[in-house]
Amino acid sequence: MSKSFQIEQIILKTLEDNNEHSAAELKNIILNHDKSLLENSNLFYVILNRMAMVKKTIAKNKYGTYERIDKIPEDIRKELDMCREKVKAAWEKCYDSIMEDYNLSYDMSEQHFREGKQIYELNKKILETIQSYDANSFMSTQKQ
Repeated sequence: MSKSFQIEQIILKTLEDNNEHSAAELKNIILNHDKSLLENSNLFYVILNRMAMVKKTIAKNKYGTYERIDKIPEDIRKELDMCREKVKAAWEKCYDSIMEDYNLSYDMSEQHFREGKQIYELNKKILETIQSYDANSFMSTQKQ
């Protein structure tokens, strides 16, 4: 068994209690289990990051704590994806309507241009928010 796999298993086993744990806490648990697993101190953080960002088996919360992500049933995941696409389509239709009424041109005033730019920037942020809302976001709201 590789060190990476062992570290992952210890992290997952620790997070099975459904409580949040800090990186320092998880690292201490691994050190207590087997010090040789963390001979390379960067390995722990690489694994933690991979589990949170790539594998999505754990979630990093805003306070730097970690919790386990439960597997989401496929039917719920599909329904959430479909809802996200509907919200995105509705927003894009609304944005197109706003911009159509806005009547952008080279002859507009600087104030009018700035307002248009703000609307454009707001549109980008709204689309990013819609795209970033996934099944894991949904599940974390259900726990509260």
